[in-house]
Amino acid sequence: MMEGDDLELELIGDRKTALFCIVSDTDMTFNFISAMVYTQMFNVLCDRAFWN
Repeated sequence: MMEGDDLELELIGDRKTALFCIVSDTDMTFNFISAMVYTQMFNVLCDRAFWN
């Protein structure tokens, strides 16, 4: 059950971080979730780079 933000993407860039998204090689059902995470992460990093 997802009740909160466990990824804390807004903190990426404050310290060295590794984010691993494990996806299935055979079932592409949930690939969109990892794509959304990567997209949001890049948006956060670009915004931080622009405003700092």
